[in-house]
Amino acid sequence: MEIKHTDSNESDFLERRKCRECAEQKPLKQYAGKESVTCKICAIKLKQERDLEREERIRQIKEVIYIEPKVIKGPKNEERKVIDLRVEKERYHSEKDRTIKIEIIENLLEFYKPTKIAAELGIPRSRVYSRTAKGKESRKKVNKKQYKFNLRSYLNNRLQRFKKRDKNNEFDYTVDDFLEHVGDKPVCYISGKPINLELHKGEYDFDHIIPLAKGGTSALENLGLTISKYNRMKWTMTTEEFREECKFLAHTFETNIYLC
Repeated sequence: MEIKHTDSNESDFLERRKCRECAEQKPLKQYAGKESVTCKICAIKLKQERDLEREERIRQIKEVIYIEPKVIKGPKNEERKVIDLRVEKERYHSEKDRTIKIEIIENLLEFYKPTKIAAELGIPRSRVYSRTAKGKESRKKVNKKQYKFNLRSYLNNRLQRFKKRDKNNEFDYTVDDFLEHVGDKPVCYISGKPINLELHKGEYDFDHIIPLAKGGTSALENLGLTISKYNRMKWTMTTEEFREECKFLAHTFETNIYLC
C-alpha cells in the first residue's frame, strides 16, 4: 500500500476558510475556533467598534436622560447618584402632595443644576429655580413690595360694572361725576354710616335705589352708595318697602317671646 505524502502548501489550502468580514481565504489557525466565521484580526476590530459604540451610547444616555452630579468621588458614588435620581423621578411623578415634591426638588439641588433637574423631571424651570437660595430671596422681595391702591381705577371698574347691569340704556358719567355725587364725606344712604372710599374698599356697593326689576336705571341719580351687608338685606326692594320690612321685624323682635 502506497502512502501519498501531501505538500505543506496543499494542506494549508485544504484547511483554509473564507472570512465573512474581510472576504479573504485564511488558514484555520487564524480563526478563534473551528466553527467561527471571522478571523481573529476581524474579531478584535469588531469588538473594538462595539465597545466604542457602547461608550458613545452610554454618553448620550447620560446627557439626555440622566443628570450627572457636580462632583463625582468615584464610580460607586456615581452609580448611587444615578439610582437615587431614578427613584426621586418616579416618586416625584407618583406623589400628589405638593410639599413632598418641593422636598424632592430641594434635595436634588444639592447635586444637580436647576436646568437639568427641570429637563429630567419634565417640569418648568421656574418651578425648580424658585426653590433655590436666589429664588427664595427674590420671592421675599416680591412679597415685601406693597401693592399701590389706585382709587380712581377701582371706582372706574365698579362704575363700569354698575352701568353694564342696565342693558337698555347707556350712560357716560365719569369718576369725577360720581365723587361730586357722593360728596366729600360719603355715607351709606340706607344706614347713614360714614364710608371711606379708600380704606373701606370691598366693603361698600353701588346700589340701584330704585331696583332694575321695578323700572330703575343705572343713571347717576339712581346710584346709591351703601354698605354691602345692607345692600344684600335690601335686595330687590325699594327704600319704602325695605323701611316697612325693618319696622315689621323690629316689632316682631319686641313681641316674639320665643326669641332670646
